[in-house]
Amino acid sequence: MDEQAARSSGQVKRPHAETGTKQSSAKCPRIECQAPGCQLVNKELNILKKMTAESYLSQVNRLTNLENEIQVVQDEKNKMKKELDQLIANKKRKRNKLERAILEYVCPKCKRHYEPPVRAPMLLICGHQLCLACIPLQYHIALGILCPVCLHYVPENTEKYNLPLIQYLRMLYGALEMD
Repeated sequence: MDEQAARSSGQVKRPHAETGTKQSSAKCPRIECQAPGCQLVNKELNILKKMTAESYLSQVNRLTNLENEIQVVQDEKNKMKKELDQLIANKKRKRNKLERAILEYVCPKCKRHYEPPVRAPMLLICGHQLCLACIPLQYHIALGILCPVCLHYVPENTEKYNLPLIQYLRMLYGALEMD
């Protein structure tokens, strides 16, 4: 029988078995035998001897506990991912709401958003508003300021800062910057 066939069938050729020494008639001692096949068999036998039914059951219990812990961690991970996705979605909705609120307030003349202080909303006595940058463009020497909404002339220097709107816009811009 050749060496490879012997290995595949589980029979390992032991080098000392062919010699006529004392070792050939006796079983392979665990410590004294240096044949590679014997060491492998001895290691496996030693492991099996050490693993009693009790230690086997404790290992199985330990593995079961570890699998349960892994499942708990995965469940927590999935829960946290859902919460994070909800937080991100809420933040996007809030940001969109703030942006829409800012978009509602535009100057009727230049169609730009009010941005204090350069484009601060100015309240005319007719009740409409213009941005500070458009007031000089609507000014006529003899007639005053032309309101682009109602097309009435408003006397010069009667326009006032729309302070409540300015404060509201500053709050909206501040909220957007914090995001």
